[in-house]
Amino acid sequence: MERFPPPSDWRFAHLDESSSVHNRQRIYAIAAVLSTEGQHAELKERLRSALLPGQDHLHWNADRSLARRLELAHLIAECEIEGVLVVSSTTTNKQQEHARKKILGVMLPELQHREAASHVIIESRFHGDTHDRRTVGWLRQQHVISSQMLVDHVPKREDERLWLADALVSSYMTATVHGQTGPWDVINSGQRVAVLELG
Repeated sequence: MERFPPPSDWRFAHLDESSSVHNRQRIYAIAAVLSTEGQHAELKERLRSALLPGQDHLHWNADRSLARRLELAHLIAECEIEGVLVVSSTTTNKQQEHARKKILGVMLPELQHREAASHVIIESRFHGDTHDRRTVGWLRQQHVISSQMLVDHVPKREDERLWLADALVSSYMTATVHGQTGPWDVINSGQRVAVLELG
């Protein structure tokens, strides 16, 4: 269904995931990056200016050197966004989908009712998107979230703000699990970041 362009004060939340093993437990996390429609053009220009030759999108795990990650962290710290919410949970290799459902069950109401998000855009996992749609449908049926907040899935290459969510959740994970705290500290110095660990 074709939609009209959003108004300039439309508030977006872009979501991406990361997971890693720490102390024999798997940590699963999702980051939501909040921005307005009016900020999109500048964010797009800033993020695309950071692409290396041959890259068509930014991806934290593709830029493994600390120097490159610090470069991206400084760029993110200086971006004009509304804030970041990271929600994490411990899980097992076989229970990651359950952990994702648990996180979205906390994150989506937070985004709608506390952060006034008008439109949530989740990085598409293609066939995996079906699980998210079931979760969203259940939350709506329980009146935890309403249909006034749109929820869509988009491939990462199609929206630069998903690159931000990828970098934020991945930098949180590399700091928490792998002890590489520099990029995460830089991002926190410039952005409003809230972290909720569900256990």
